[in-house]
Amino acid sequence: WLPAALASVQSAPVEVDAGFRMAPLTPRIELLEDPAGRLGIADVQASTQFHPAPPEGLKIGFSKSAWWAKVTLHNGGADDRQVVLRQVYPLVDYVTLWSPANDGQWRVVRTGDELDFDTREYAHRDFLFTLDLPAGATRTYYLRFASSGPIDIALELYEPRTLLGTLGSEQL
Repeated sequence: WLPAALASVQSAPVEVDAGFRMAPLTPRIELLEDPAGRLGIADVQASTQFHPAPPEGLKIGFSKSAWWAKVTLHNGGADDRQVVLRQVYPLVDYVTLWSPANDGQWRVVRTGDELDFDTREYAHRDFLFTLDLPAGATRTYYLRFASSGPIDIALELYEPRTLLGTLGSEQL
């Protein structure tokens, strides 16, 4: 019963309300290994094979598998929110984000250190993704990681102004 209890705690949505500033996402991420690297978003959405991230983090290392991460966000407030998802480890060959759009489709962003730098939403060394979360909405986001080098899934979520301050401090 303990692993089931931990899974339900770890997969609880991240609350993105008016007071939200920043959250490390490792405790909230669920992972799925795709050994053949062939799963599509529909397969991943339907999968019951996701597991909570290990407490020690997501330093997967060298792997021929593709790795899927999912995280759920909830905006219980009355106003739409915009947050920025940050993949802190920038040496992943391919990172793809599936973000639900208001029309029921997916907004897909494909980037990675093997793709042109202009595939990034922001001209920054890390991979930064803007997420729009309507008032009262709960949305699940999926990321796919694949690399010939080590895979380190290091996701953080920021309110935009907090991210700007953090990046400025890091540059100093």
